[in-house]
Amino acid sequence: MTDAIHTEQTPIIDVRMAVSGGEPYGTIYFITDEDNIWNEQKKMDFHVYTDGDFHIYFISMILCPNWKGIVTAIRLDPTSGPPAEIQIDYIRVQSP
Repeated sequence: MTDAIHTEQTPIIDVRMAVSGGEPYGTIYFITDEDNIWNEQKKMDFHVYTDGDFHIYFISMILCPNWKGIVTAIRLDPTSGPPAEIQIDYIRVQSP
């Protein structure tokens, strides 16, 4: 990712992906211009369907208290647990 994300303007991340197997949750991690260490304080978990079909997930990042300031990088962990087949169509950061 090359552009900074102003959190007050972009509280939603949407992901279109297909996941086969693994645990039924994913995680978005992020770092900011003031805190560039990946950690558990800057993350948002979300439910994932593991049926192998494409689904769109709208993740409300404003529920994370540390979604503040300027985000400089995002990391998507589509699932956890046993190996899975994962297809990602897109990841978008958007305003409501």
